[in-house]
Amino acid sequence: MAKRTAVILAVMFSWILLELCGPAFATTPTGTTVTFFGNNQVQFAPVPADLGDLDHSYAYTWGINYELPQNTYVDFASITFTQINNWQNEPNVLYVNLLDSAMYGVSSAYDGQASGNFFGSTAGAQLLTQYVDNDASAFENFTYTFNAGQLTALNAALADANFGIGFDPDCHYYNQGIKMDISTKVVPEPIGSLLFVIGTGVFGAAAARRRKTAR
Repeated sequence: MAKRTAVILAVMFSWILLELCGPAFATTPTGTTVTFFGNNQVQFAPVPADLGDLDHSYAYTWGINYELPQNTYVDFASITFTQINNWQNEPNVLYVNLLDSAMYGVSSAYDGQASGNFFGSTAGAQLLTQYVDNDASAFENFTYTFNAGQLTALNAALADANFGIGFDPDCHYYNQGIKMDISTKVVPEPIGSLLFVIGTGVFGAAAARRRKTAR
C-alpha cells in the first residue's frame, strides 16, 4: 500500500512540474555526424537523420558543436530535407529556426500539436524559414540557403563553438533525412597588414637596387 501511494505521489509531482514549467526537452540527446569535404566544406547530419519523421506532437532541437578553424568564418550555409512530405493535403507549416545555443544532439519537447512556432519566444532564436507542403501525394527535396543576416547570426553563435537548429512541425512531415552544409573562408588580412607587406616589399626592392648600384 505504501509503495503504491509513493508511486501515485511521484506521478502527481511530475504532472505538477509539467504544468508549472511547461514542456521540457528530453534529457537523452543523440548526436551529430560530421563529414568534411576538402579544406573548407563541412556537412552535419542529425542522429536519427530524419528526426523521427518530424511528428506534429513535438518540437525538435538539434544542437551542434563545431569549432571554426582559426581565422575563418562561414560564408555559406544551407539546410536540406530529402524526400519530405506532408502527410495530408493541408497548408501546414514546418518552422525552421537558428538557435544561438543548444544542448548537443537531438532533443524533443512535447507541445501537444500546438499551432505556431514553438521557438517564437525562445531567447536567441531566429526564424530561418517556413516550409509549406500542400500536396501529400508528392515527396520532394527542399533546400533552404541562409541569407546574409542569418549568416552573420550563425557566425556570432559559433563564437563559442555551439549552435542549434530548431524544428517545429505543425503537421507530420515524413522525410528521408536532414543535413546542413556550410563552407568557410579565411578572414581577410587587415588593410594595415597588407600595406605593411607591400611597404616591406618596396623598401626591400629599393635596398636591393642600391646594393646592385654600389657594386
